Amino acid sequence: MRILSFLNVSNISNLEADSGYVFQRSLLHNLAQKDHEVSLIRPPKMPYLPEVIKPIFLPFSDSKFGVRMSIEWEKLKLLLTHTKPFDIALINQSELTLALKLLFYEVWNKSIPCITYYHYLAIQGISEEGNIKFDPSQNLFGAGQAIWKRQLESALVSDANIIGSQFGKRLFLTAAGSQTKDIFMEVIPPPVQDYKQSCIFSISNSTKNIRKPTLLYNHRLYTHYGGCEIFDYLKELNDKIPFILVVTDPTDKRSTFRNQLDPSPTDIRQYLESLPFVRIRHFSTQETYYQALTQVDIGISHLRSGALWSMAIVDLMSRGKPVVCFNSGAMPEIVEDNDLLFSNKEDFQHIIIKLLMDSSFYLEKSKSVAKRANSFLPKSISDKFHNLFLDVIN
Repeated sequence: MRILSFLNVSNISNLEADSGYVFQRSLLHNLAQKDHEVSLIRPPKMPYLPEVIKPIFLPFSDSKFGVRMSIEWEKLKLLLTHTKPFDIALINQSELTLALKLLFYEVWNKSIPCITYYHYLAIQGISEEGNIKFDPSQNLFGAGQAIWKRQLESALVSDANIIGSQFGKRLFLTAAGSQTKDIFMEVIPPPVQDYKQSCIFSISNSTKNIRKPTLLYNHRLYTHYGGCEIFDYLKELNDKIPFILVVTDPTDKRSTFRNQLDPSPTDIRQYLESLPFVRIRHFSTQETYYQALTQVDIGISHLRSGALWSMAIVDLMSRGKPVVCFNSGAMPEIVEDNDLLFSNKEDFQHIIIKLLMDSSFYLEKSKSVAKRANSFLPKSISDKFHNLFLDVIN
């Protein structure tokens, strides 16, 4: 099977920290192991990908809205005229499915089956009155509604649709309203990076070279992710129990334009620098990031209510690190453990204290999250994609 994938980009200036890049690297590499021929439409300057993933180099905008609203039509058309038709296309930039479907027909004079994967939605919830709530990071000048309409359009013209969680599917179909009957949507979560089972530790073993227990917050530093609220919870707790909080910064190296759109990551970094128990770290490669995960004890989720998934949380789980998760969005179905879910400050602090002070509880949760992460191993996830591709083609 010849598979063409179109990369979605959320952080072109720092692709090593871009979940879309990590997703493609893992999924396409495993699909290639099944003797499929895989190609990826991607920007020219990109971190290493396995040689089995054949690149099709296309300029991508460094604007978060540019990549959603347009493609280099004539350049891509010219590039594709030098290739044979593909059997199926996986569109990861979910606003562009119709445009790409039309472009493929223009190039090869035949319809190429297209599957759209929704890594994010422009919506994050629906109010009690039935009004759609838009993601603040995508709603500049009311753009959220336009982006959502494009995503809904993509769902209607795709041969199949995939989203990462049952929560995401419910949210999408509820917001789609009467058009739901025309949408076929499967739930397949992103694959986790491969790992070794030897990563399950007790706190005393995992921190033998660290003076204090280490917690990790590895999410984007946007205001609507609720990081500052989490940091305040931990500041209060750190007065009672000593620990180190490592904060990774996937928003590091943002372009000037992105900083102008949303300066909150810079403001939050300045706040974090004032907290003596916080260490801000930026990892220049995926390898150093994954290695660093083995040196922490507990992960912490963000407070974003409409999150469809969190690859950062599953990264920690796969290394046997319990993650304390906000009881909202897709978080409950990621961890599948009520003992690790919180809805308020008191519950959050109680779980942190228990993980730090009760070694048997910590070890139990370390084993359970690692077992849960087995569900997201690349082979099993790529098998689900493979089977869906065959269903669509046939």
